[in-house]
Amino acid sequence: MYLKGIKRHFGDVTQSWNREYKAAQTIFQGPTSIPVRSTIKTAHSILYSRTTANAFGVIDGKEDLLSILHSGGSSRPNQSVRSLALAHRIKPAIYTYVISCSDNSFRFSETGAAFFVDFASKHALHSKCAESVFYSGEFHPRPEGGWGAFSDEKNDEDVTWELLIDNNSGTYSPQKEMLPTLQQLLEYNFPGFKILALDHEDPVSLMAVSSSLMVN
Repeated sequence: MYLKGIKRHFGDVTQSWNREYKAAQTIFQGPTSIPVRSTIKTAHSILYSRTTANAFGVIDGKEDLLSILHSGGSSRPNQSVRSLALAHRIKPAIYTYVISCSDNSFRFSETGAAFFVDFASKHALHSKCAESVFYSGEFHPRPEGGWGAFSDEKNDEDVTWELLIDNNSGTYSPQKEMLPTLQQLLEYNFPGFKILALDHEDPVSLMAVSSSLMVN
């Protein structure tokens, strides 16, 4: 997904790979990192390869973004009846993302996707081992206030949606001081969504959300 206004918001501020993070050192530092990067770049090409199944278009509003995030209602924590009727609903998933410096793209995938199991850094995979990105972390779409009070009787289009997004990336360790800028950028690109940009150590952040989803 290509974002607009990145340079207007971030200017020349980017986030370099974290030289104190062991997994990042394995990817970016020393001669043994060369085959590691080669493997990750090959996986990136597979992940982002163009096929006849790809879809392309312009995000015109909230409904278009909701349709991209449709991935099955059967894992909703308060769903009482499992039904195929909910197959195209927003589910409480957490996504790994990077905002790429190379093409201003917002690249993301569900954090628990099986494709990523064998990789030390999902963020490096999305960035194609770029030494820096504009930002990275995780995000989570949810009804305003959380899933606890949500009812499957409501249509997704009739719900006020929030996007919780953070800087939880060991590979790039983005500065928390840039979170307000990240929030402004996403508000600019995704009108209709309430954006909450939080530090990954914030008690209201995705770490707490993740624990809640695992319990449910």
